[in-house]
Amino acid sequence: MNRIRVVGNSGSGKTTFSAEFAAILKIPHIELDALHHQPNWEKPETGKFLSDVEQATKSDRWIVDGNYSTASEILWRKADTLIFLDLPLRLALYRSTRRSLTRIFTKEILWNGNRETWSALFSFNREKNLLLWTLTNYKERRKLYLSSELLEFNPNLKVIHLTSTTEVANFLETIRKDL
Repeated sequence: MNRIRVVGNSGSGKTTFSAEFAAILKIPHIELDALHHQPNWEKPETGKFLSDVEQATKSDRWIVDGNYSTASEILWRKADTLIFLDLPLRLALYRSTRRSLTRIFTKEILWNGNRETWSALFSFNREKNLLLWTLTNYKERRKLYLSSELLEFNPNLKVIHLTSTTEVANFLETIRKDL
């Protein structure tokens, strides 16, 4: 495992898992949200985003977390391992809610100076409301990541499917022991 893509629904723990896994393997961790979310939550031009993803994944070893379909072709072609964090919807919703509330109350600064807001949390726009986004994308993401469609991009892709917090913890512990 040298070029690892970590995917899963919002609230599945992609970033936390990827940061810990990258630290264990001593390789760079690339968070697609950090490349995508521009100041004032603006989206970057597609060409710039793809160029940033291409540049960030130039090295031989990395872990990328995020689901951005616009970057998928680049990442599927380069990755040798896909880790799908497929945790239950109720857990993803709980984590997303807890994370958003914590960020709102602490006024945590995210990528490029952005902050989560009460108005976004209660918005009916699914691109602004993380909870609505989680609910409306859950089935679609599962269907995509469980399909054989991914192997069309990269037939040598190793797929690791983790379905519980226990499996995630055991996987990381196994990696620690094997190093």
